[in-house]
Amino acid sequence: MSGGFDMHIHSAASDGKLSPSEIMSIAINIGLDGFAITDHDTVASLMEAQTVAMENDFPFIPGIEISAEYERQDIHILGYWIDYRYLTDSGFLVKVQEAREKRFWRITKRLQALGMPLDAEKIMASLPPGSS
Repeated sequence: MSGGFDMHIHSAASDGKLSPSEIMSIAINIGLDGFAITDHDTVASLMEAQTVAMENDFPFIPGIEISAEYERQDIHILGYWIDYRYLTDSGFLVKVQEAREKRFWRITKRLQALGMPLDAEKIMASLPPGSS
């Protein structure tokens, strides 16, 4: 990949594996023009990403991927150029993360009822905060 923006990157704060600094390094090395971090239901990595982007004079778009449900279907809503400080302070993401956790338990129970041997407590404990 060369040039352009990657508009849908997840960091270790969500279901990705890399920190914002590591993402920045890769983005520069592969020749991206900029990127957006759009973690699931959290803005935990955006301040670090913004700082690293400014230090490297590299275009960065703060984003988020909000999980929602519409007519019993899971949907994901991408938001760009968000005010992540407001979202952190507003309590909105706490409600989204609580709904996400309830969904996790519902799905786990359904899978267990189908005979899948899952240790839901162990799975929950292994997840980064806010990623359930």
